[in-house]
Amino acid sequence: MNILFSISGLILSVVITTQIYASQLKSSDQISMINFTVGEVGVVDNIDQPMRIGFEYRMPSFSSWKIIPALGFARAENGASFFYADFRRDYWINSRWVLTPSYGLGSFQDSNEIELGNTLEFRAGVEIANRFYKHYRVGVALFHLSNGSLGDKNPGTEAIVFSLSIPLAS
Repeated sequence: MNILFSISGLILSVVITTQIYASQLKSSDQISMINFTVGEVGVVDNIDQPMRIGFEYRMPSFSSWKIIPALGFARAENGASFFYADFRRDYWINSRWVLTPSYGLGSFQDSNEIELGNTLEFRAGVEIANRFYKHYRVGVALFHLSNGSLGDKNPGTEAIVFSLSIPLAS
């Protein structure tokens, strides 16, 4: 439980610091966001209790490549959980639709239903979202988790989620 409070404190510190930074940015696309997700894990694995929820903090982009760092946590109803950090980039299809590939890694906690073979897992995914009122976004994302053959076994799993992104600065 103490580690949860430490992680929460770290995330809160990052949010506050980034909020100060984001309030000074001129581009409306360079804002921090909180992203909430709900969906299923083990999409092709036919597991029990596949529902998963998650939240993610997306920082403002940095560098000329417009890389967006993010920190997140997801938990499945069967007890599996994943705390991760990743990098992503928005590719605007038009003024409302955005395609966002991402890649990162994190710490995965197995459950009886999902055993991925290692604590360290890589996450690769893509999201398509529609930006609407005051930069809110609603979308759908597909992710693959794998240990990259770092463990004795590497079954991997997929997740599909619906997402709602809420801007923290305008």
